[in-house]
Amino acid sequence: MSDHVRIAGIVFLLLLQLALLVPFISTAQENAPPNSSSAQISQDWPRYGGNAENNHYSPLEQINRSNVAKLQVAWTFDTGEEGGLQTNPLIVNGVLYGITPTQKIFALDAASGKLRWKFDSGIKGTQPDRGLAYWGSGASSRVLVGVMNYLYALDAATGKPIPDFGDAGRIDLRENLGREPASANSIYLTSAGLVFEDSIIVGGRNPETLPAPPGNIRAFDVRTGKLRWTFHTIPLPGEFGYDTWPADAWKTSGAANNWTGMSLDAARGIVYVPTGSPAFDFYGADRAGDNLFADCLIAIDARTGKRLWHFQGVHHDIWDRDFPSPPVLLTVQRSGHPVDAVAQPSKQGFIYLFNRITGEALFPIENHRYPASNVLGEVTAKEQPLPVAPVPFARQRLTEDLLTHRTPEAHRWALDNFKKFRSDGQFIPLSVGTETVVFPGFDGGAEWGGSAVDPSTSVIYVNSNDIAWTGALAAGANETGARAIYVSQCSVCHGDKLAGSPPAFPSLIGIGARLNFAQNLLRRRGDGDAIVFWGEDKVKRRISWDALHALGEIRDGKALVGAMDTRGIAGREMERIETKNGIRIRQIVTRIRGARGRVGGNRHIERVVNLALDELVAGTIDVGDPRSLVVGLHHLLDVYFGVIDRAAHMLDHVGDPVARVKPEVENGVRFRRKHVVLDPTVDDGG
Repeated sequence: MSDHVRIAGIVFLLLLQLALLVPFISTAQENAPPNSSSAQISQDWPRYGGNAENNHYSPLEQINRSNVAKLQVAWTFDTGEEGGLQTNPLIVNGVLYGITPTQKIFALDAASGKLRWKFDSGIKGTQPDRGLAYWGSGASSRVLVGVMNYLYALDAATGKPIPDFGDAGRIDLRENLGREPASANSIYLTSAGLVFEDSIIVGGRNPETLPAPPGNIRAFDVRTGKLRWTFHTIPLPGEFGYDTWPADAWKTSGAANNWTGMSLDAARGIVYVPTGSPAFDFYGADRAGDNLFADCLIAIDARTGKRLWHFQGVHHDIWDRDFPSPPVLLTVQRSGHPVDAVAQPSKQGFIYLFNRITGEALFPIENHRYPASNVLGEVTAKEQPLPVAPVPFARQRLTEDLLTHRTPEAHRWALDNFKKFRSDGQFIPLSVGTETVVFPGFDGGAEWGGSAVDPSTSVIYVNSNDIAWTGALAAGANETGARAIYVSQCSVCHGDKLAGSPPAFPSLIGIGARLNFAQNLLRRRGDGDAIVFWGEDKVKRRISWDALHALGEIRDGKALVGAMDTRGIAGREMERIETKNGIRIRQIVTRIRGARGRVGGNRHIERVVNLALDELVAGTIDVGDPRSLVVGLHHLLDVYFGVIDRAAHMLDHVGDPVARVKPEVENGVRFRRKHVVLDPTVDDGG
């Protein structure tokens, strides 16, 4: 719920400097050569959050309270793109490394703003991309950065991919998650990975609804891209915490992921990993138990991936109460002695403080009992832990006296609506039919930007959101097909009737009049993939994503058809329609053959998206037609991680009897055969 920030207009970087002072010069990196002085090192900003402790602190003193009002623009850099910019740039050895809204990577001279290089992966990023990581050893230095589901290693001097890293300079984070096919997994690296020695440790942004892959924490070799270790946030059999889930939940449950970044005690080799809620965010009947390691702060040995200690802030989360930002490391005084601590802020507006070595709470944490859920199948945790101190930095309950008094009319309106809600404070389960106030809201309390600490005083600074949200559940109607996809993936934001809650969640009513087929597909670009469909003349057509992207400003779906490559693709993908017992079945056989004839080479697999919908090709998308929801909704493509790629996998995940996947081998070639029962009341044009 934290990634809906969208800023309109041209995005640019702006550097301010004092007119009377010398220009800023950065001369060193965090892992500087032995002859570098500490004064030089402190001028860099070499990590996301400033340093390994993630304390957002700089000792530089040129800019202070006496002269900050005299700041003037030193330079600007225009990315030439529209969109949101959430990136925390790095500065290493006088070079600034940043990311554009569409996830192009660039390097600037930090003193002048002059462009040194720019890297375009060819993938148009549609997710937030909040930071990069830097690694250096001797004469070698690399920028490690996420572009959608890939982790790239770039030469810090040239911006070119490192050919010996992974597959020609990148690794696909969808792989090695224990879920197949990997191409059906949805994971994006929206926060910077954390570099420790010669490893980079990453989490990822996973879907908040099923299907979702597990939120594994993984370490990769910065030189080769090889996987070094994995920590399973949904434990496997025999692992600690397995009994806090239903049996075999590791096969089907998802998320419990680190989407917000991590912090590091470099001297001790401990990485501190906050995690989010399991999927689905607001209903957990299919995941009875406390669900370790969701909603946890986990201390992990950075060399081995071994858990050292953990604290779970929410048991069996059904409120989307992720730990929303990396913790901050600091030293505090206890009984006259310094204690190295870790402070983790929460969406509820609390700060949990622990001895960072042992995990011992530095202030008492009390377990409080809360009401049980009245929703069928839901079994809430009986108790939830809250610290006695520090006192919460956000208000904890919305009451009548907090409602607006801007005008009598505004107060009356607010009061009338408030009386329709249930507002009883923290950890009140959502119910069917009645709105429940969530305060602080789903965006906190604390947010992804994190906290700051002045190490000289051990004072922590937290930016606190203080907005009330409401939430409710809707009774399922046993929807099938595309309607079921919409309910499970979209209705949590856009509502059951598509009305949304503008401006944060726009209405999808009449979406066809605003976004046509071409525009929607342009929002989801793969790597070397193709779209295969039946045209209006019943001829099978194929168009690569590259060709589709090149059409750019296309507005007419029929013009798109004219630009298609009409070559047949027999031998790669075949399709036929059968009728069994009055039910129409489309059978799709996809041949999967990778580079050099190897099975499973992702770069050369053609993902088949069955668009046997002539009206979509013609650009006449109508949100009232459930078939169009699979490909016609901007929200599915932009926010909910490409449901097109996952729709068929979802049917398999939930065990719907209308969908089955059966791997087969014929003449040494691996096939994946899927049988999908279509809605017998709808003519799909096949």
